[in-house]
Amino acid sequence: MHARSILLAPLLPLIASALSPLQNQVPLSPSGICGTTYLPVSYQGIEQQLALTAFPQSRSFYASSGPSPGYAIDSLIHFTGIPPGSYGCTLGVSFTYEYNISSTGSTLLNVYNLLDDDITKYSNYAGYFPEGGSGEPSSAEGLWGSLTLDGEAHTVNSAACTGNMSFLVGIASQDKAGTVSFQDAGDNLSGIGGFYLSFDC
Repeated sequence: MHARSILLAPLLPLIASALSPLQNQVPLSPSGICGTTYLPVSYQGIEQQLALTAFPQSRSFYASSGPSPGYAIDSLIHFTGIPPGSYGCTLGVSFTYEYNISSTGSTLLNVYNLLDDDITKYSNYAGYFPEGGSGEPSSAEGLWGSLTLDGEAHTVNSAACTGNMSFLVGIASQDKAGTVSFQDAGDNLSGIGGFYLSFDC
């Protein structure tokens, strides 16, 4: 089996079973998180071996790397409709009820804040890595934070707010195999079950 098929095998079931992306941003007020909180409108996988392929937006997070350079799947996380004048946009992750986080191998994740807030501009790996490679995308302002998804709440970092904010998350290691995935079933009634963006704290 080709390495590309090995990488795609776990991704395709996530796409097929994914919940539909949120249609509208509705503020939440979860306990323990200051300010207004938004859930992602969508997650979107991009794959190095299929650099020109635009996978559909979903509610599934998936990141994979290795076992050698050249085999990476990253996730884009999109937030939209942040009101003008908002401040202190903070990316975090929280699992408020039981979630199945699947992880193997190297699981430390790097997070990049994408500078271009047009979430429709790029939808594939080549758009963010026009010269190939992996790691920091060309449209990022540098490494924004790192974390391991362990079922606990974590704050990644804060930045000035823009109307739309997108982040690229991938396995930190460039030479060790690893995967991290979960299905974000959070909604405006149940609360947070994955990444979130809070502001105006």
